[in-house]
Order: sequence, then structure tokens, then C-alpha cells
Amino acid sequence: MKIIALEIWPIKIPYKKSYSTSRGTISHGDHVVIKLITDEGITGAGEASFIHADRAGETIETVTEILHKRLGPILMGFDPFDVELIMKTAR
Repeated sequence: MKIIALEIWPIKIPYKKSYSTSRGTISHGDHVVIKLITDEGITGAGEASFIHADRAGETIETVTEILHKRLGPILMGFDPFDVELIMKTAR
């Protein structure tokens, strides 16, 4: 089994109620939803969310770009269950 495609959706999910911190008012959550597709038609999904992105330096835009341009191409052809090899290669 090999990974043949990666679909990526950056989404903003509005909160029912905004809240405020010393850094400002927060009215939505930023998330990136990821779908892996294998040559056997098996799919898997994952998600990344961003809390206090201003502190960590990552944003929905930077993570989406990294997935599209860097990590996505690395994953192609790997067995999705060979996590150790994927992690070793991705570093």
C-alpha cells in the first residue's frame, strides 16, 4: 500500500461565542484538515489546529503551504503504516 494523494483544506470554524484575552478577541478557530489517499483506495484523515499562533509562529497559511510544498511530496509513495520511516525521512 502506498500514499498516492494528499488533499488539504484550510478552514476557519466560527465559535458560538467569541472570547477575549490580553492578545485580543478570538471569534473562530483556524484548522487544516488533511486527507491521505492510498493506491488501494483506503483514506485517512487528520487535523491541525492553531491556538495562539502569534506565539508559535505558525499560521493556517504557513502550515497549508508546508503541507502542499514540502511534506506532501515527501509522503508520496510511502506505506502510511510505516510511521517510523516517514518520520525519519521527513526530518
